[in-house]
Amino acid sequence: MSQAVSFQRSPQLAIHPLNFYDDRRISSRQTVITRGLIVEYQLQKPVEFITSGLTHHVLPFRLDKVDRQQAARIDNQECKGLYLPGEFLFCPAYTPGFSAFLPNDNPVEAIVFMAEPTVLQQTAAETHCLHPHQVELLGTPKTRDPQIAAIATLFLNEINTGGLGGLVYAESLANLFLIHLLRHYCAFEPKLKQYPGGLSSHKLQQAIDYIQANLDQKLSLDAIA
Repeated sequence: MSQAVSFQRSPQLAIHPLNFYDDRRISSRQTVITRGLIVEYQLQKPVEFITSGLTHHVLPFRLDKVDRQQAARIDNQECKGLYLPGEFLFCPAYTPGFSAFLPNDNPVEAIVFMAEPTVLQQTAAETHCLHPHQVELLGTPKTRDPQIAAIATLFLNEINTGGLGGLVYAESLANLFLIHLLRHYCAFEPKLKQYPGGLSSHKLQQAIDYIQANLDQKLSLDAIA
C-alpha cells in the first residue's frame, strides 16, 4: 500500500463526510437524517477514498452480493484482499482512512452511516452510561456484523419505499444503530450508572417473574412491589 495514505490524526483538518462524499466520488445519493444520524444510499464511483479524518464516525456498508478485492487502512490497521458480501470497514471520527476496490472499474452500491460524536455521547447519556463524554470507538479495516447488515437493509427499504410512521420508524432504527455502536464498537465497555435505593437484582427478577405470571390480571404497583 502506498506510503501516501499514512496520516496523523488532526481534528483541525477533519472534514464533514457529506463534503467528503462529493460529486467526484458519488454518482447518486438519497439521504435520511434522523436523531443526528445521517444515513445515505450511495452509488459510489470506482475511485480511491483517502482522508486524514472526518468529523463523524463513518460506516459504509456495501449492498452488492459479489466478492470484491479491496484494500483498506484505518489508522494503523491495514487489510488487503477479498471482501465478501457483508464485510465492511468502520472509521471513527478524526481517524485517517483509505479504501479502494481492486480493480476499481465498477460502481459500488452502499448504505453509509455517519454519526457525529456528540450524537453518540447524547445516546450514551440517555441510556445512563457513566462518563458519556469519554466514549471512544475502535475502528477496523474489515469486519462482519449481521446486526449492522440487518439495520442497513431496513434503512434501504425505508429509503426506497417509506410508509406509515416513517419518521418514528427511522428514529427507532437510528437508536438501534447508535446503541449497537456503544455495545460493540467501544474501546471499553460502557458502564451504567448505579442508582441508590433501586431494586436489587434479586428483587427485580422477582418483580419480572410476578408480572409474567400474572399477565392476565389487572396489576398494580403495590402488588408488584
